[in-house]
Amino acid sequence: MHCVFHTLNYPRIRFVFAAFAWLRCEKEGVEDCAEFLAGHKIVARGGEQFGGDARCVRINMLDRDQVFDMLVQRLSAI
Repeated sequence: MHCVFHTLNYPRIRFVFAAFAWLRCEKEGVEDCAEFLAGHKIVARGGEQFGGDARCVRINMLDRDQVFDMLVQRLSAI
């Protein structure tokens, strides 16, 4: 999923930015993915805030490489 922004002056021109990663928790017994990831020191916004369900989360990808590496390390440890 990409974020699409329209310019005010040129509504026909669209810019696409992949600023967020969407994840879905399929681990048995996990009903709230944001809460589950928070227990593993991963900050994510719950999908219900965006019209989805609590098993989906949105993670901000606009950060330094060190933060991305830490995210991958923590996700791999789950």
